[in-house]
Amino acid sequence: GKVRGIERLQAPMIGRKEEMKRLTYILRTVTDEKKMRVVFIEGDAGIGKSRLYNEFISAAGGVKVFQSRFLPFAQEPDFPLKTLLRQYFNLKEFMTMEDASACVERGLKGLQNLPPDAKEIVLGFLFYEKYSKDDDFETYRQEVLSIAEKILRSEAKRVLIIGVEDIHWADVISLNSFEHLIKFLVDTPIMFIFMSRPTFEVPTVSRWKNSIMNSVISEKIDLLPLTDEDSAKFISKLLEIERLPLSVKNKILKKGGGNPLFIEELLKTLMEKGYIYLEDGKYLAKPDIMQFEVPDTIGDIVLSRVDNLNSKNKRVIQTASIIGDVFWDRPLDFLLSMDTSDALEFLIVRDFISERAQSSFENANEYSFKHVLLQESIYESILNKVRKKSHREFARWLLRNYPDKERQFASLLAYHFEKGEEFEEAVKYYKLSGDLYSEQSAPQKAIESYNKALFYIKKLDICKDIQWEVYDRLGVQFRYIGMMRDALEAFRNAISYADDACNIARVKYDNACALQEMSRYDEAIELLHEALVYGEGDIRLKMDVYQELLWVYYLKGDIERSQQNVEQLKELIERYGDVLSGDEVERRWAGLYDRSGILKGHRGDIAGAIEELKKSLEIYKKQNNVNKVAVIYNNIATYYGYQGRLSDELSMLKRSLEIDEKIGRRLGIAVTYYNIGLCYLFLNDLEKAEDYFNKYLALNKLIDNKLGDGYGYRGLAGVYLQRGNLKKALDYVDQSIKIFSSLGSTYLENVTKLLKASILISDNRAGKAKNIIKQVDEYAKKADNPTVWGELFFVRGKQAYISGKLEECEKYLDKAEVAFLGMNDICILGDLYIERIKLYEKKKDMKSLTVYKDKLEEWVKKILEGIDDYELKSRFLEKRELQGLI
Repeated sequence: GKVRGIERLQAPMIGRKEEMKRLTYILRTVTDEKKMRVVFIEGDAGIGKSRLYNEFISAAGGVKVFQSRFLPFAQEPDFPLKTLLRQYFNLKEFMTMEDASACVERGLKGLQNLPPDAKEIVLGFLFYEKYSKDDDFETYRQEVLSIAEKILRSEAKRVLIIGVEDIHWADVISLNSFEHLIKFLVDTPIMFIFMSRPTFEVPTVSRWKNSIMNSVISEKIDLLPLTDEDSAKFISKLLEIERLPLSVKNKILKKGGGNPLFIEELLKTLMEKGYIYLEDGKYLAKPDIMQFEVPDTIGDIVLSRVDNLNSKNKRVIQTASIIGDVFWDRPLDFLLSMDTSDALEFLIVRDFISERAQSSFENANEYSFKHVLLQESIYESILNKVRKKSHREFARWLLRNYPDKERQFASLLAYHFEKGEEFEEAVKYYKLSGDLYSEQSAPQKAIESYNKALFYIKKLDICKDIQWEVYDRLGVQFRYIGMMRDALEAFRNAISYADDACNIARVKYDNACALQEMSRYDEAIELLHEALVYGEGDIRLKMDVYQELLWVYYLKGDIERSQQNVEQLKELIERYGDVLSGDEVERRWAGLYDRSGILKGHRGDIAGAIEELKKSLEIYKKQNNVNKVAVIYNNIATYYGYQGRLSDELSMLKRSLEIDEKIGRRLGIAVTYYNIGLCYLFLNDLEKAEDYFNKYLALNKLIDNKLGDGYGYRGLAGVYLQRGNLKKALDYVDQSIKIFSSLGSTYLENVTKLLKASILISDNRAGKAKNIIKQVDEYAKKADNPTVWGELFFVRGKQAYISGKLEECEKYLDKAEVAFLGMNDICILGDLYIERIKLYEKKKDMKSLTVYKDKLEEWVKKILEGIDDYELKSRFLEKRELQGLI
């Protein structure tokens, strides 16, 4: 058994044989099957979760183990994941960057398919170094998680156990990280063990746990109180006490309620008070033990034990509880103005605390309370005046000793200044912690911090100079999670408190971005123009505004004004480029070229679009911004497709895929799977198309991309349509429409309905198709989208042909041709030419027939010129609809 601290107070684990057997069986299954299992151990505080876990790890022998935990307050985002990675790299929080860099470099050595800047990514994540390639933080986290996956795979060669305590204190961003690792490492021999108090009172954690249990093979172990029989065994195994009266034992059993921590702490109290003593190697009970009143709660027992300490030891344990569940000797020495080392040693022997193997602070030893209930009970017993003073002094000590780490410690500083009732400092650090959470894509935590800051600003009428900024940043976070009504309210408040023209301009810009996302384009444009007036002297803001304006006008369909803003932005960058850093100037140019390329593509200048995108690509390559490089490759591929350069399109898509697989950007991988599937579908390589669409759907399930499922099913419908299996094609189309409809994607819903109508017409069910076409017609009149009109005219033409209305058919195909030519996508013209040929054969219009046969021949020739691979050329020529026509 494990030594428990007071003389020979010890006991083997009692009453958990079945749970141990279960854990052992699961570990054996993981080892044999080389597949992941997830275990949740739940039970009340003090019930023995950690004890069961530790006994299991001891019994597991030489299995590789990583351990982490959640903290009850002031927890940095992804703290448990950072702890796991620090263990792997053998890092300490306050290593020099040079030493840490060397450790990370060693740890990454031998791992395959890492991004070129993997070391910098890890160091930035673990040490809060500002490392950004103009990526959003979510993309950055994907890169971190991809590296973590590779590390855990390498460590799980045989089997790996990852234990995580106290998930009832978990934050959303950390839960998301664990969910990601679980989903993408499910085929790896890893046993995750999550320990917590009952989670039904914590809805976020409860929902997360249920999601995990529904997606991977999992098991929940509920730790129940020990039975009276097991509790009695526990007491006797803990101490062989002679002359312990039965009535006292029964009192302990009754009050203890089967909680091992209660029983253990109570026996320690009885020993410390002298009711139980050691004589000639035996534990004896004094006769007056009958007079001892058994406390009602663990807290009462703990306080009874604390009362038994001498003055110095009592002050040390009380002050430690104010610092937190985890604490350090250096600040403790400072707060108490004395050397606390002997007191800490005594408290370890008395089983109040334990020393941790590694410390977060340099030149300081780190300790933790044996159980958080001890810390909580002691903390609550201290006079409020004493607590406030120590909270303030600890926060000041942190700032004096680690002035360069105030961002990292922002939430901890905010907590201690708040508890110390130094509210102006608390506001400052709640705002700073909100900024940190927002940078790290943890909007819920950011909102919580900003609201804390605002609470004290409004209640105490303090820090009024930053009130506008806190509201503005709060609005940005509400916008990030789609709470637009709250975002607009926050921006209104920000405007009312902003007293500087540049600050007002910034708020108006942020407000406009929210309105753009709500498709309220005219209101967004109005605010952006106001921002230009207020922010006249802020060059960066003006550049941001013009960038947003060109995009809003593009979304509104006003291409001319969008282009005007491109020119305005270009002029600004050229005029004020020397005010910006070289890297920022290049990023601005890259963003401008990207948007300019999209505009040129929209106007039909496909060659110009590719040229602009290539300029953007060269800058991102120079800056080693691999994420942006992957995105631009995908965009260029689209325009190569418009030109019929199918092999070049595939090449670009595969380059994009290679980068996204390396950096772990799953959404990028999914999008590229779909685009490659479409390419193979057009080329008539149906096996590869189906394979890529299925890979796309499988990945969507893991990343919860429901909209992507609609695309994927639409792609599979195309595969089965070309195979002539109309029933299966319709099944997939119906699934696609259902998804788009449920998500409110009306454009995608309607263009997919047109595909369904087309399939029904091919299946001689023109009557059913008619109702669908009517629905889409109503949508087209409202949306006035050229793509929808083109597809609608084309399907109406097919319907008229089937109905024998040849003049009507020709009229609709004329309109479709005008629309399709305006899209400048060569690939969509083939089906139109085929329908024209069928029409003129039926009309016996030999002149028109010859014209469109020639056009089809020319179109096929153009497509074949863009295909380098002989096998793909052959497959394309085997398309069913081309047979007998060329």
